Amino acid sequence: MAPTVIKFGGSSFADPEGFHRVAAYVMNAQARGKDMVVVVSAPPNLTESWRKLLTDVNPKPKEQTTGGLLPRADTVGAYLLAAAFDAVNAPCRVMPADLLGIETDSVFCNATPKNIDMSRVRQTLAEGKIVVVPGGQARSLSGDLTWLGKNSSDVSAILLAAYLNAEACTICSDVPGVFSADPNTYPDAQLLEEISYEDAIAMSISGAKVLHHRAIEVARNHGVPLELRLNRPPFNTGTTVGPTGKARAVIPDQKSKVFVFPDADTRSSALEVLGSNNLPVIDLAEETGAPVVVTCGFSDPDRILQEARISFSRTDQKILTLLVDGEIERTLCPSPDALEVVARSRHTVLAQAFC
Repeated sequence: MAPTVIKFGGSSFADPEGFHRVAAYVMNAQARGKDMVVVVSAPPNLTESWRKLLTDVNPKPKEQTTGGLLPRADTVGAYLLAAAFDAVNAPCRVMPADLLGIETDSVFCNATPKNIDMSRVRQTLAEGKIVVVPGGQARSLSGDLTWLGKNSSDVSAILLAAYLNAEACTICSDVPGVFSADPNTYPDAQLLEEISYEDAIAMSISGAKVLHHRAIEVARNHGVPLELRLNRPPFNTGTTVGPTGKARAVIPDQKSKVFVFPDADTRSSALEVLGSNNLPVIDLAEETGAPVVVTCGFSDPDRILQEARISFSRTDQKILTLLVDGEIERTLCPSPDALEVVARSRHTVLAQAFC
């Protein structure tokens, strides 16, 4: 029987009751005859509080040190969920990186999976236990703890779904799906009921608060449909991601960083270095000349370029992406304030098109 793989984001665990609520939902699914694999993110703000503590100790820690510490915040979430299962005598097993079977390269804070072995997970499921997985964790080929990146619990969940031959992968968060803009900022944002893998990847790379773009690539490459669902009752599915579907969305990325380089050779070297570190990069060469944009704000491209001894300058610009039925339009706005003004204007026009 194909297992059910479901991921719960950190907002699912804002208080102790959240762990019990998730446990009850998972147990109800198991009672219907499903083998359950649950991927768990860290409780709210835990990862960032650890990051602050780390940088208070050392403002520039080594990547291996950062990658060895921060993903363990998800381990806290996993064991707290296990405690909720324990409270009702539901058999479960937490499977962190050393048990899970995902091996990666040695890019410690943004690792790429290389080998996947689900034999231990399958054995645990065969024993009738719920498998609880801390999100974003893996091991390098040499055995060191690695991190699949900020917000990479999605990657863990979809890898598990793909290699366990699950029919789909369910992602639960505090919103029921993907919207035409951030619904917390744009009250008129529209829920997108069905979008394609390609549009979801484009939105993620552009800075949208949706699935991790590398996770969507895994889903696309393995043909795993994604169900985006609310993380509390009624746990309704709002968006499905698969081979078809069209998105209309406005994506302002206030965390984007725009780089300019002194010449073409330096620019080319920078793109190679940023790419080798698995950063989300938008190359605007054809549209606007020389700028290169690193999106999402989950990495430190300045440090990476400095360590590679690559000359660069940063501008105050921020990137805005408009996605309409597979067509992408990108605009560099001169400042964060300008980005908000232009984004709201574009979304007003887009919202009218939904009517």
